[in-house]
Parts: sequence; C-alpha cells; structure tokens
Amino acid sequence: MDAPIVRLYRYRLPLAKPLRLRGTEIHEREGLILVFGGSYGTGYGDIAPLPGFSRETIEEAQEAVVRWAEMLGQLPKAAAEREESLAFLETVPSVEFGIECATFSFRHAIGSERSLGLYNPARRMVSVNGLIGGTGDPLAEAKRFRAEGHRAVKLKVGQESVAADIGRVHAVRAALPIEVALRLDANRAWTWQDAMAFAHGIQDVSIEYIEEPLSDPDRLPAFAAQGDLAVALDETIVERRDTKGLGRCFPWAAAFVLKPTLIGGVRRCERIANEALEFGIRPVVSACFESGIGIAALAHFASALTTEDIPAGLDTYDWLAADVSPRRFAIRNGRLDLEEADACVAESDFSALEEVYRG
Repeated sequence: MDAPIVRLYRYRLPLAKPLRLRGTEIHEREGLILVFGGSYGTGYGDIAPLPGFSRETIEEAQEAVVRWAEMLGQLPKAAAEREESLAFLETVPSVEFGIECATFSFRHAIGSERSLGLYNPARRMVSVNGLIGGTGDPLAEAKRFRAEGHRAVKLKVGQESVAADIGRVHAVRAALPIEVALRLDANRAWTWQDAMAFAHGIQDVSIEYIEEPLSDPDRLPAFAAQGDLAVALDETIVERRDTKGLGRCFPWAAAFVLKPTLIGGVRRCERIANEALEFGIRPVVSACFESGIGIAALAHFASALTTEDIPAGLDTYDWLAADVSPRRFAIRNGRLDLEEADACVAESDFSALEEVYRG
C-alpha cells in the first residue's frame, strides 16, 4: 500500500442566520477539511477553530496541520517518542480533533481494527437536542422541535435581562411535553446575584441542567450546592490543561459538555467521559458549528461513547446555509442517521474550495 496522500482544503460556509460569539457576529463558518488516504480508502477530518472560544486561529491551525503532514513517515516507531514528537498538537485542539477523525475514518475505510471504536457505534440513530438561540422567537422554535420529535432542547440564556430570560424559560417549558428535557446554557453570563435571581425565578420549572451560569467559575460548587439547579460544565473543562481527574474534581456536576474541537480530540474526550460516568456525570457530546464532516464524526463519537442514547448537541448543523457536500443529511424525529450522514460525507465536493496543502 502506498503512503497516504494528505490534502488540506479551506472552506467558508455561509450561515443561515448571524451567529453571535462573545460580542462579535459572524455570517460565515470558516474551517479546514483534511483528506487522508488514496484510491484504497479515504478519511476526512474537519478542523474549525471557533472564533472567541478556540485557543488557535484558523491560520495557526493550518500551520499545525502542515507541520504534522511534513512529519509523516519520519515519526519514531516507539510510542513514547512518537507522542513526544506530536505533543505540539495539544496546543491546537481543533487540529488534534481533525487529524484523529481523518486517520480513524481512513482506518475504517480500509478495514483496519485500529479505529478505536469510533466507527463501531452502539446504535445507528443518534438523538440530537434542538438548539434555541439567545434571541428571536423561542416559542416558535420550541413548537417546531416538539413537532420534530426531539427528546431534548437547549435554550441559550444570558444575552438579555434576567427577567426576560425567566420569561423565555417559562414559555419554552410550557410549549414542550414534560418528557422533553430542557437544557439551559448561560455561557458564564451572570454574577452570583443574577444567577440566584434566575434560579429563584424558575424554581418550579423542570430543567435538566444549566451550563456555566456564573462569570466566576470558582463559585460554581457553591451554586450547585444550593440545589436549585443542576449544573453542567463546558468552558471549565475546555480551560483545563490537565483533563485527568475531572470527575474527582467536579463530582457535583450533572453533566460534562464535551466539545472535541475545543478540548482536543476524541481520545481525550473519551477519557473524560469514561471517568465522568464513574461519578454519575453524564457526558454530552457537542458541536462547535462544524461542517457536515465534523458533525458526522461527532455523531459517530456520541454513538460509540455510551450505550445510553444521550441527546447530543449537534443541531448547530442547521445554522449552515451550505455544506461541503451537495447532499445534506437531515435530523428526523429528533435523531441523526449515521448511515445517511456517512453517505453525504462520501459525496463531499472540494472542487470549489481552496487547496492549501498537498503532500
């Protein structure tokens, strides 16, 4: 078998609606598609640093991929030495995720058993939570997700006044059947006083959890101890350089939101998830507005991660007005079909994209 060919393409996909990210507004999603393999099999990876959240820029990600590609064939055979040579990838999490996905899917394509279970899912269908943004008409969105059969819905809060958010939560909860879980995400928007006022205002509302309610994350244990709202961790995990022992550090958490694009790949996230489960913490795989290639990989990861069908945060795909594949997969009855997603990925067309590396 010839050595795999590496190609790297840069994409800019228009969004169906503007996306507000920490004070900035973007109208397109930019990223890189890594193609790894040849005529005997091909793997794909999506590398899409999220502006305002990722440590690395798109330019830094591109440089890291090229550095990795130039090292192929020259890496030490000993595992410890190989890991040391590739340690720089830990500083560019989106690249680590994309490379893992490209190499794992390549191994799967050629029938290798070294795909680390990523392409041996526990189920074909993956539940997806619907996503309601922090502005707009939440009631209409909630009714749409109810009609589409979603088992969970996530509502963004913290972008308006506390009183307005309380009203939005009550309205959305009333529009959803009680068996549909309602998740909230505050993105560290509130002071302690605002967070407590919010918790008091929705104390009679059935909520699965709220992600990162406090601007001061050091006070999260005390907030969780109040018992009014279950707390999930997102940014707190992303910011940890050492991701070992997170379950022991945060045993009070209801869920860990795992974003491989920000954390650094599926192997790292799998380790976090396995430890979380030991402490009764639910791992929730979540996206960062990646292309369909990235969403499909995340869906595979969510399916392979646990036997329980925990709704994954993959509804960001609906924010894309176009994709790298001419045929888009759909979320039907609140679930994503892995076989359909894989078929769409296989039809990806890179002819209109800028090729930034071939080696």
